[in-house]
Amino acid sequence: MIITIILNILFVLISLYLLFLFIKSKELHNCPCYNMMIISLIILIDNAFRLLHSSNFPEILQYIQAFTLTFLDKLLLTTMTSQAFILYLGIVKTQFYFKYEKVIFFLTLIVEILICSILTTLYIIYGGKTNKYFYCGKSEFKKYADPIFDSIFLFLNLIFFVNLLTYFSKKKKEASKGETEDLDYGKNFTKFLLMSIVNTITFVESYLIIFEKIRIEYIDIIYLSTCLIIDLVYNINDITIKETVKIVCKKTYEEKYRETGKDDSLLSDD
Repeated sequence: MIITIILNILFVLISLYLLFLFIKSKELHNCPCYNMMIISLIILIDNAFRLLHSSNFPEILQYIQAFTLTFLDKLLLTTMTSQAFILYLGIVKTQFYFKYEKVIFFLTLIVEILICSILTTLYIIYGGKTNKYFYCGKSEFKKYADPIFDSIFLFLNLIFFVNLLTYFSKKKKEASKGETEDLDYGKNFTKFLLMSIVNTITFVESYLIIFEKIRIEYIDIIYLSTCLIIDLVYNINDITIKETVKIVCKKTYEEKYRETGKDDSLLSDD
């Protein structure tokens, strides 16, 4: 319980930190950064609801908790996938992406919310709710739907990240031969490789939970730890660090800007 509370405090701090940056910095007002904020809020709200042991709550509130937790667990996986999709389009299919940026963002958001809402509703209808903190119960439908859901979105993740890594690997080789300017291709390759590993681990963990390969008493702490890793990998990056430096060391940054005549924000990398 103590570890759970400590990790939830960290989730609150990360979300507040990001919210502060979003309010202060217009550089973060783009679709990939919106997804960063959404992922952080999903993790925060999801794990806050897990702290509620609602055995004595009215049944309607128990069902609300069961629906919310099931929905947010699925939404986290779909949002991580949509982030991979948006990054892929923004970097590999740049002209197409910036032509339809807002349409792509809102369409993917609406689709993932609809998928998660429908799936969660069916889980509750067929499986009811469980005890402790309330969650959707087991059912024959869930037995087959969960692996299919995870497999589809894991496959999409792998496609997007393989294309991203292939792109940066190619650009890195071209830069080493002097055929193109080196725009931190090696650094970006490492960043997206780390994101792909984190996403894959999250889906593997989901499979292990689905097939009951993790002892029930360890599920919460493993899930919380994974959420912390996701929060840090997705949200602590070049652009958030640079925007923090702009705010905390505003005078120094302004002096540098006057000297160089340009803003070295790495918004395009995120």
